[in-house]
Amino acid sequence: MPGNVLLSRTGDPQVDVWGGSYIGVYQNVRAPSLCVEEAEPGVGTSAAELAAWYRTVPGLEIVAEAPVSVGGLSGIALDFRVGDGWRSTCPLDGVIHAVPVIVGGGVSELHHTMGAPLEMRLFLLDWKGGNVAIEVTSVVAQHSLMDYLGGAGAGAVVNSFKFGS
Repeated sequence: MPGNVLLSRTGDPQVDVWGGSYIGVYQNVRAPSLCVEEAEPGVGTSAAELAAWYRTVPGLEIVAEAPVSVGGLSGIALDFRVGDGWRSTCPLDGVIHAVPVIVGGGVSELHHTMGAPLEMRLFLLDWKGGNVAIEVTSVVAQHSLMDYLGGAGAGAVVNSFKFGS
């Protein structure tokens, strides 16, 4: 899909509603509205503006946050999870309690949510007045986020990325 790249391992199959563990790279993501598949009005697209918004999202726990540089771009990395007890006011399909975390903007087309079976590291990188986002999502039944980034190799893949100016 234009503006989107998705990488997954054959050993991490896509199963049920949450899918499998993967790395996604997206151009110009936006903060998603909490109950509709569209961008949240008034939230900017820089790494700092998006990170500030994520700190306010109900149900989303930021377990780590750090400045980061990937492939020549700078920004912020956030590690997310959602607690087992989280209950959304607008569950997906009326039953799936998830937190929207990314919606496409411009060239990228996507709407990603996360729930308790997932852990995520989101790299928000400033690029040409917009952003590049790298999503590393692990299904906990397959890997913890730290194992996926380390032993399973997702961190090495992310560190191999190079972005043009």
